Amino acid sequence: MYKTKLCLGINPSFCEDIKKQLDIIKATGFEAVFFGYRSDTPENIRYARQIGLEIQSIHAPFGGCADLWEGTEKKAREFTEKLLDCVKMCAENDVPLMVSHAYIGFDEHGEPNERGLTYYGRVIEEAKRLGIRIGFENTEGEEFLDAILTRFTDYDNVGFNWDTGHELCYNHASDMPGKYPGRLFGTHLNDNLGVKDFNGKIYWTDDLHLLLARELERAQPVAGGLHGDVFVVDQGVDQGAALVFKVHLLGQVGRAQADALLDRAALGGLLAEQDAQQGGLARAVVAQNGDPLAVADVERYIL
Repeated sequence: MYKTKLCLGINPSFCEDIKKQLDIIKATGFEAVFFGYRSDTPENIRYARQIGLEIQSIHAPFGGCADLWEGTEKKAREFTEKLLDCVKMCAENDVPLMVSHAYIGFDEHGEPNERGLTYYGRVIEEAKRLGIRIGFENTEGEEFLDAILTRFTDYDNVGFNWDTGHELCYNHASDMPGKYPGRLFGTHLNDNLGVKDFNGKIYWTDDLHLLLARELERAQPVAGGLHGDVFVVDQGVDQGAALVFKVHLLGQVGRAQADALLDRAALGGLLAEQDAQQGGLARAVVAQNGDPLAVADVERYIL
């Protein structure tokens, strides 16, 4: 493989000091990074460039994606403005690619419709005007992704961002790249254990963002018996993802070490923050009967 650079996504879950993360990423040998849509992203982009890292993309907010298709007009307009602001952030910081979800939500939902395509069309048109490409990612609700890529086939700034982990646990191992030949703008390479529920119901907690399995097998044991490291080749489905991932890894070293190492308070805080900021992801951690799980029960549910 040549003309390819190894890129790692920034995740605030690892530590609040993003510049420290960037220093570690650079020292580890990665050549590029990508960021999420945050108020401090422009400042951190400047620092990343100062230390010689290339900026691959900015991941757009995704908590309100469903509102564009089926929410109130007020919510749809408000979330569209967030996407437009992310496009503007890309343009102002010379980042050529914005990664976007087409939908969010695991419960029953409607079908793609003209309203949603119109709202996304506004974002796509503005991105085209500013010279920004948008890579739409495979997540749950892949019919919404297909609707966007089909409608905007003739737009050279609209393409596909392939997430390998999402394909395995959200798309039930469909061949997503095969559906959109020649339109691949970027990749998020990560692994997971597939769909946990025997009957096939998917949850956001299935999306572990593990190292690829081959790397997990080769990795040296670290952190007192954990196999692999918290490398997320994606900005992450949410700020709680890294700790959810940590919970899974802790299951390999036994309950005693898990109890000693797992920071339940931090996990609870991150889930609560996501509940407020990212469209209620904390409420997505549910028992089979649909009742929200207490944060204290999250570890038992996942393991």
